[in-house]
Amino acid sequence: MKEVKFDTGHKKTADAFFDENLHNYSPLQLFVNSADLSEIKADKYFETDEKRFAGYLRQARLFFPGTFLLFFISLGTTLAVTDPFSRNVFFSPLFFLIYTVGLLSVFTTWFGLGDIKNRRHFVIPASIIVSGIIIGAIARASAGFFWISERIIDDFGYAVYLFPVGLIAPVLAKGWVDRKSE
Repeated sequence: MKEVKFDTGHKKTADAFFDENLHNYSPLQLFVNSADLSEIKADKYFETDEKRFAGYLRQARLFFPGTFLLFFISLGTTLAVTDPFSRNVFFSPLFFLIYTVGLLSVFTTWFGLGDIKNRRHFVIPASIIVSGIIIGAIARASAGFFWISERIIDDFGYAVYLFPVGLIAPVLAKGWVDRKSE
C-alpha cells in the first residue's frame, strides 16, 4: 500500500513538469490570471461608509423633524376634536396652514425613513399619526384620573415626554412591512 501512494505521488510530480494544463490550476497561476493590473479598484469601505452616513443624515434632516411635526399635529387634532368647547377652531385659516405642514410632514417622514418608491412604506407616517391619535384619546379619556393627562391637555409641553412613542412606532412599522414583503 505504501508503494501505491508513492507511485501516485511520483506520477503527480512527474505530470506537473510534462502536462501543459496542470500548472494552470495552481493557486498562484489562478491569482495571476484573474488579476487585472491595469485597473485600479476603489476601496469598498468608503463606498458603504458614505451611504451609511447619507442614511443617517437623511434621517436626521427629514425623518426627525417630520415625525415631530406629524406627532404633535395629530395629538393636537385629537385633543381639539374631543374638546367640546373648541368646535370653531376648524374654521380658522390657521387650520389649513397646520394641515398643509402636516401633509408635507407625511412625505418627509416617508422619504426620511423609508423608500418613496415603495408605497408600502406609507405605513411609516400612518403609524406616527395613529400613535398621536391614541395618545391624545388616552389623555382626554383619563383627564380626571391622572395628573399627567391634565397637564398634557392644559400645557401641551408635557406631551414631549411621550414623543419617543412617535419615534419608535414608525421604525417598528417599517420593520414589519419590510419583513412582510420579503
